[in-house]
Formats: sequence, structure tokens, C-alpha cells
Amino acid sequence: MGPISLHLLGEMTPCDHAELASGVTIFVRADVTRSVRAEGIKSCPPDMAGHETDMVRTRLRTCEPAISDHQVGVDVRTCPAKIGGHPFNNRSPQHLHSISPISGSPPCPDMHSCARRSDETCARGVAPFGNPSGFRKTDRFRPGVTIAALLYSPTSARNLMTRICLLTVLLIALVLTSVPAGAVQDDAKKAARPNIILIMSDDMGYSDIGCYGGEINTPTLDGLAKEGVRFTQFYNTARCCPTRAALLTGLYSHTAGIGHMMNDRGLDGYRGDLNKNCRTIAEVLRPAGYRTYISGKWHVTKKIRPDTTMVDKHNWPLQRGFDRFFGTIHGAGSFYDPNSLTIDNTQVAPGHPGFFYTDAISDTASHYIADHAQYHSDKPFFMYVSYTATHWPMHARPHNIAKYKGKYDAGWDAIREARYQRMVKMGIIDKGWAMAPRDGKAPAWTDAKDKAWEIRLMEVYAAMLDCMDQGIGNIVDTLKATGQYENTIILFFADNGGCAEGMGRRGDGKSPAKPTPNDKRKPMDPNELQTSMIPPWTRDGRKMRQGRNVMPGPADTYHGYGLPWANASNTPFKEYKHWVHEGGIATPLVAHWPKGIDKSRHGKLEHQPAHLVDLMATAIDVSGATYPKEVDGKKIHPLAGVSLTPALSGKPLGRKEPIFWEHEGNRALRDGKWKLVAKGARGAWELYDLEADRTELNNLAEKHPERTKAMADQWEEMALRFKAKPWIWGPRKNNKNAEKK
Repeated sequence: MGPISLHLLGEMTPCDHAELASGVTIFVRADVTRSVRAEGIKSCPPDMAGHETDMVRTRLRTCEPAISDHQVGVDVRTCPAKIGGHPFNNRSPQHLHSISPISGSPPCPDMHSCARRSDETCARGVAPFGNPSGFRKTDRFRPGVTIAALLYSPTSARNLMTRICLLTVLLIALVLTSVPAGAVQDDAKKAARPNIILIMSDDMGYSDIGCYGGEINTPTLDGLAKEGVRFTQFYNTARCCPTRAALLTGLYSHTAGIGHMMNDRGLDGYRGDLNKNCRTIAEVLRPAGYRTYISGKWHVTKKIRPDTTMVDKHNWPLQRGFDRFFGTIHGAGSFYDPNSLTIDNTQVAPGHPGFFYTDAISDTASHYIADHAQYHSDKPFFMYVSYTATHWPMHARPHNIAKYKGKYDAGWDAIREARYQRMVKMGIIDKGWAMAPRDGKAPAWTDAKDKAWEIRLMEVYAAMLDCMDQGIGNIVDTLKATGQYENTIILFFADNGGCAEGMGRRGDGKSPAKPTPNDKRKPMDPNELQTSMIPPWTRDGRKMRQGRNVMPGPADTYHGYGLPWANASNTPFKEYKHWVHEGGIATPLVAHWPKGIDKSRHGKLEHQPAHLVDLMATAIDVSGATYPKEVDGKKIHPLAGVSLTPALSGKPLGRKEPIFWEHEGNRALRDGKWKLVAKGARGAWELYDLEADRTELNNLAEKHPERTKAMADQWEEMALRFKAKPWIWGPRKNNKNAEKK
């Protein structure tokens, strides 16, 4: 084997090189003036090919480049075939989106993220998805400490340990000779402006989490609620991508160009792409001095393929104001092998058999926080953590599923009633609001078929949410460990109500309950990208199975939990994702900010209606950023929302006009206590007094015809102003006003 070159970067006098045993050569560079650290060297597990990999690494944080954002802090000239344990580091050279490394030599193909990133994800993998940050309160960063990248050799472990010891001695020597005695890096002065973290779950019902009446174990969210404020009337848009467009831009989704899904329908409100007349929160906060990060689902562009050109990536996160991105461009996929998985601008394969997307989202968010504390402590940050849990498919690890064994044996009727009673006791809902009846399409539990299968679906759903809460706990722990907890505002919410879609439930029963020898094929190459929302095969070669005889949870299954359980998730309301009755649009909102919410407000409920278009205005309010009127000659639409900060202290929001909804012809308007709502493009308007009847059981449209007409007229005016009309549902009313494509 030839020499292995490892470049160590740090604040020190450069030396030519130091040669260790067996031809391992270490070079030291000193042209990067950021301080970094080295930790104990740990061995990695066997690689994915099944043979032992004699490879070690430091648990490192790479240098933040001093010259530009895309240079590397580590240059490994000889790379192993795989870097075992790291969840997304197995890209081959031909797929690597390489950019100039500091040394001028090609970046390691298995360290592709090092070519663009400055965090320790390049090197982690010793204990994947354990403590994501690897960061402790006692950790301190010291100037001049060097970092080592990788050692790889197909030799014996004994020879390898010799190398480890020699390298460790060298590192210690370099540190001792390069760091002045007693030199300690002072903590950066904390900015008065808070960090902002938006955390969103996917397809989660109003009553699922513990602090809103659910039986699912969510201690992290419950703890944030106990020391924060819970909004009882917070709203989304009833669907995945419109919600993301609205929260990112502070506009109703049609105004931002995403009135429906990710396809161009020929009208400016329905382009399926963010337009240039809106700005994302990241684009507004970054000029104000914020660092900006996203971990998770993007879903606001129709350009999702791995061969997308840079020109067509204009609506990918890094081109819309974010400094860093890990997640999926597309809206749904396997949790074990998600399609469109991306680091910054490059799509990647999971790269490790233990990969699980919820954990990876949490893990990456924690890394961003830890790295920010090291390299950008003089700046506040904005982070958007966009989970895909609990969107189908129902995927969860066995140990999380096991927690809920027996929890749902009593069925959906019993769960709905128990949740309703807890919600009344908590004050989340008024005892005068009757629970909406069970959906007529859901059988009574006593009449339900395939009970064991239905029970398992809800057990997996609960496990997915439990897993997400664990990940949020890791994020919170990292904030505390890095001293950023007190002045970080965290807002948690969901993108729409529980989902009644029948994904994978309509099978003909021909799928085998368990995999058979005939349902196997050659495993996917570790570098192969997953491009299918529903993979036909798992990465290890098992055929995908659906249907009522297939127990959900593993990677080779793909189901939704179905209408009856969604009905329970949305307790006490009716309807679901897609519709704009309360079951489709009501979401928890947990607001937590130790420095910004007075202790007298801890655990309080806030009953003012609010909408996720308010999140941009809130971010601007607490950050001191300026929302632009024009960018690059393009007029920017004015914000639709108001800041939520007054409500955190129990003050009125001062909203000047009603809250607006349209999705797939489903329409609504909320003006104070009154809500006007219709189901479908041609559905009749219904009118409800939500102070007396939030579960929408007593339609007052005929009793108050004048109010109904006035609100309907106002909805029409707002629909035109916000570009929801002309629309794509049935006859295109007001088509004379349609914008040309």
C-alpha cells in the first residue's frame, strides 16, 4: 500500500511533514486561521461490504474556511472505499459535486461533504444516531489544536493500533508546541438577538402529542410547553407544500406561487415553484447577520431530479438564502432510503445500513448548532427543522414500536374519547364543544376488520412521533451544551392535520406477509441514488410489500395509517389533510423562549387565532431584520401575517384582516369568532361561531345570511388579491384576469 497523506490544518508554524509507521505521512498546513480541535480516536464498525475496515479517525470538527464557504478544511489524498458508519458519505468520484479544496488536490470522494461543509458529519459514524452532537458541557475549543482526518489500511488491527498511538503522540506534540501555555479561547459575546428554530412535523393530528391531549410519549415537547406557551387556535394551510411556501415566505401560498402541488398549472398562483416576488425567512434574516440552516424536507420546487442543473436549482435551499442544507427536495419517501436526499446542492445515497431519516434530520440539526457555537458564536442563527414524520409510509424501528405494544388494542373509538376528555381537562378545548361524530367512512371499532393490522399501524405511527420527539430532545440538549438555549426561540407546529389517504391499504392481499426467497434481488450499489417515492426494492434487495396482510414498520413495507386513525389524530374535529375544516388546518403551536417569555406565562394557553404566515413577521420582529420592498428590480409582495410576539406575553396580536384559506377548492375565512368554510370548489358555504362551536357542528349560514354573504364576498376579493383565483378547479371563474404563463 502506498503512503496515506493526511493534511492537518491549524494555527501553527507549518512543518514539512512527519512520517509515521508503515508509510503514513502527515502534512501540516497553517493557512487557515480558524481554530479546530482533536478528540479521542475511535475505531469504526465494519463497512457495508461485510469485510473488516481497519480505519480510525478523530471525532473532529473541520476548519471553517477563511477564504470562501466552499473550500475544504480537510484534504485526504488517499481515501478508503467506504467510510463505515457515516450515514451519507459514500458518494463516488463521478457523482461528487467537487469544488476547489484548499490544497488544490481533488477532495476525497468518500468525504464529499468535507468539500463543502465545516461540520463534524464528515467524520462521525463511530456510533451513528447516538448522541448526535457528541458535545458535552465540559468541551472547550482551543486555538491551534489540530485535526486529523482518516487512517485506513487493510492491515491487522494490531498494526493499526500502533499507527493510532503514534498519530496521537504526534498530535499532542503539535498541540503543545503550537498553543501558548494557558491560552484559552474566550467565549464570544452573546448577541441580544435570539436564535430562531422552526420545527415542523408532517401530517400530524391536533391531539397527537402529550401536551395537547395525546397518549403518545413526547416528553421533550411537553417540557417545552410547560416552560412556554401553547397556542390553541394556530393554523396551517391543510397541505404539505402550500404550508412550506407560506411559512417560508410569510405569504399565502398562492401569492408565493405554490397554490397546490409541485406542477405548473399555467396560472401564477399555481406554478409549483417559489416565485421571485417573495423572499424566504432565510433570505431576509441573512442580510441582518444571521446564519441560516435547514435540516429536513424542502418541497417547494418541482425540480427534484439528481441531474437537475444549477440553473434549475434556483429554488433549492442554498439558492433561497440558506447557508447549509441536509434533507430531501421531494415531499415523501422511504425513511430508510429517501429519494432526493441532498447535502447542500448534491444528491446523495444514505450510505449506511443503519440510516433512518428522522434520526438523520435531528442529528444534522444538532451538528449545525454545535458547529455554529464553535465557528459563528458572534452571530445568531435561524434554523428550519422540517421532519417527514408522521407522513406515510409508516416506518419505525422495532425498539420504538415496542413501546406502544398494547396501547391501541382498545381501538380508535376509545382513543378518541380518552383524548377528548384529556383535552377538556387541560383547557385545550372548551367543555361546551361536543366532539365531532366518528367519520361515517370509519367503522365502529367493534366492526373493524384486520384489527391486529390496524393496531400495528397506529403503534408504528406513535413510534414515528416518539422518535421525532427524541430527536428534538437531542437538539435541545445541544442548545444547552453550547450555551445557546436561553436565547433561542423554538416554535413547533405541524404542516396539516392527520392524513386519511389510503396509501398501501387497498392491496389485494397477494403481497406475502413475510418476504420470500423469490422476492430478493441483488442489493443496490451503495452509491446508487434512490429516485422513487415508493422504492420497488429496498437497498438490500427486498421487494416492497403493501396490503392489509403486511405488518408495517420495516423498510420493505409502505402504508398509510388510514382514515379511522386520522379521525382519532384530529380529535375533536372533523375532516383531514386537504380540507379546511378544523381537522385539516388546526395544529399545535408550542412556543418556547426562556429569555423572551416571562415565567408568569409558562404553561399558559393562548387562544388568539394565528396562522403560519405569521412566522416570517415574528422572525423579523425578534431579529430586527428589514423586509424588502424590492430585490433585483423585482417587487416583493407585502407580508400577509403579523408578529406573534405580543401573544407570547398575553397581548393582542392586532390582526387587521381575516385569515384566508384555499386548497383544492376547499375554502375558508376566519374573522374573529366567525368562520366561513366550504368543502370543494362547488360546495355551499357554511358559517360557524367558533367560540361556541369550534367542532363545526352547528351551521349558521341560513340563520345569518347577511354575514355569510359579506364574508363570502370578502373571501372572493382576497382570493383574487392573493392569486388563489383564477383557479384550477372546475370552470376557471374570473379567467379574464388570468396571468399569462
